[in-house]
Amino acid sequence: MRKIAEAFITAVEWWTAFLLAAMVLVVALGVLFRYAFGAALVWYDEFASYLLVWLTFYGAVVASYRRRHIGLEVLVERLPAGWKRRPSWSPRSVSSASRSCSATSAGC
Repeated sequence: MRKIAEAFITAVEWWTAFLLAAMVLVVALGVLFRYAFGAALVWYDEFASYLLVWLTFYGAVVASYRRRHIGLEVLVERLPAGWKRRPSWSPRSVSSASRSCSATSAGC
């Protein structure tokens, strides 16, 4: 099961890299057309925004799996020894509660 999960995360990482390259290409084309040719592309800004949203979602999946999400290590290092473990499960519990609320039709 672990190998399947690793293969899936590797595929998501490659897909995320592809989305990033596509976003850079789309924005570069938009800038090129606007400043070099004097004709703005009407679709590039919104398309780049959608790519950024999906890039964020897929990147969050990979970061969560690898436990590399953003944390305030400066604050965690100053906590007493017994409290240092709590920040690792706090974001997970808040995230799970948020997902549960958004999964219901009424929300929270």
